[in-house]
Amino acid sequence: MNWWRPRFRSKHGGGKRDEFLHSNQHLDHVVHASRKHRFIYVANPKVGCSSIIWTLRRFEGGDPELTPDRVGDIHDRRGSPLVRLSDLDSPRPLEDPDYFRFTFVRNPFDRLMSCYLQKIVRDTPERATLLTLLGRPPRDDDSIGFDEFIEAISKQTPAEMDPHWRVQGRQTLQDVIEYDFIGRFEHFDRDLAEAGERISPNFRPFIHTERRQATGPKPTAEISPRTAETIRRVFAEDFERFSYPADIPGH
Repeated sequence: MNWWRPRFRSKHGGGKRDEFLHSNQHLDHVVHASRKHRFIYVANPKVGCSSIIWTLRRFEGGDPELTPDRVGDIHDRRGSPLVRLSDLDSPRPLEDPDYFRFTFVRNPFDRLMSCYLQKIVRDTPERATLLTLLGRPPRDDDSIGFDEFIEAISKQTPAEMDPHWRVQGRQTLQDVIEYDFIGRFEHFDRDLAEAGERISPNFRPFIHTERRQATGPKPTAEISPRTAETIRRVFAEDFERFSYPADIPGH
């Protein structure tokens, strides 16, 4: 059984190549839901999802002081009061008007640069995966340039992409879910508070400020014209759907 029914066919393609993104398995992975407060949050990595998930865990558990020992604990579902989509009682929760459905998005240039600095420059599983994609040993210590990163992922379909750099419209299933609210990373504090107010008037004290893994200022102004054009092409859906300017931030 599927918990969804596509609302329209995406004009950005995909088809059978993206079937995994429409699977119950993917939905169960990205959804953090509440039976008690009737909300469904769809996680979009590199768009403040750690802060959002921990805020929702605090609120659902009724403990505004709950603090993770480390950032990785935020994404450990064991012991979380939030549930997967398959745990909800509604037969079609993605269409049920009793549920508040929301997610957050980010400027594609800024999101990709943030992903590169945190997941590719550093020694991470995502870096090892990319090295394999480049035909290099997983433990290769040589640097990977941003241009090289973008060129490599440009050859992937959205379903093949890692969630941290996947096309956001596909990661958040915009052709499947009719959202009540889509927040912007560029106005994160304001938009998270607004989403919270729509969930409950008592939400604000539970908002968690993540101890972020600082990657410093995002040098998006240094993106080369050729790489910028590749980003515009591969992530055209996100620029168009979420009305982000095609200009490189800082230019």
